[in-house]
Amino acid sequence: MLHLKGAQRATVGGLMKIVFASLGKGVIACALCLAQFHASLAKEKEPLVLSPSSKWNLNYADDSCKLARFFGTGDDRVAVIISRFESGNSFHLAVAGKPLTHFSADHITMAFGPDGGSLNRGFMAGSLGTFKPALFGSAAHLLKRDDNDETEDDNYNHEEHAAYTLRDLQAPPAADEEAAIQWLEVRQKARATVHIELGSMGQPMAAMRKCTDELMTHWGIDVAAHRQLANLPIPTKSPGKWLTSADYPSDLQARGAQGIIQFRLSVDADGKPTQCHIQQSSRPAGFDRAVCKALMKRAQFEPAHTRDGKAIASYWRSTVKFVAGR
Repeated sequence: MLHLKGAQRATVGGLMKIVFASLGKGVIACALCLAQFHASLAKEKEPLVLSPSSKWNLNYADDSCKLARFFGTGDDRVAVIISRFESGNSFHLAVAGKPLTHFSADHITMAFGPDGGSLNRGFMAGSLGTFKPALFGSAAHLLKRDDNDETEDDNYNHEEHAAYTLRDLQAPPAADEEAAIQWLEVRQKARATVHIELGSMGQPMAAMRKCTDELMTHWGIDVAAHRQLANLPIPTKSPGKWLTSADYPSDLQARGAQGIIQFRLSVDADGKPTQCHIQQSSRPAGFDRAVCKALMKRAQFEPAHTRDGKAIASYWRSTVKFVAGR
């Protein structure tokens, strides 16, 4: 994940006061008020349980595969979207709807269960069509992982990220474990948990895997061969140096515009980018142009290699976040 921020930034309970007017009956009355207050808090923190109100829908887009489903009804209706831009086990997760109105992108956790994966960093707030607000997370996993994903960390290491991406691509499907996942929870301290009854995720994730494998073949990628690679393209320098604050479009920064851009670079057998393709963008289009212009000018790689040491053409993909200065 590349974080690009405006020049104004360096980088990527309440108080209750009770006044006793008198003793005696006043104290008893106040005690009753406190009991009612704590009872109301307990009631507010009961989970909001949302059942499915539609079937899963899988969208075969030109540059992504998206699983979407609606849960709840009326003002409690939410949308859940799982998006993948390449084969592997990680995905982007979006949950949107009025029940999330008082949740903060800086303090939430999304967890799959029982005993599934969780995500508690890197969220951004926005909207999803008519569903507002929306919370967007990246590098989510349905299942628990043994390794740490550094893509959202300040300690991001591009070599480790390339190795992680290859492990994710080569990891065998865990169909039984995916089938055991039944729900998703959005949690935040002092807020009522939103509990979303997903149903078994076995068949939806199997369909998603088929979609992403087909997607990559449309890029000219031999998915089976890539699952046998020794390494994917590795940046020769930190990708964080490929884009700087100077690349933030000045007109968009002045307006406080922000954006998330999913991109893919085609990388030849010499490690040179040959094409920049925007897979998904929150727009405005000025962000898309800025990303591709900078990447095609500055990105350099060690090429992908087969296990017998032969350099081959491949791809490298990531995300850029444009965050306005405060």
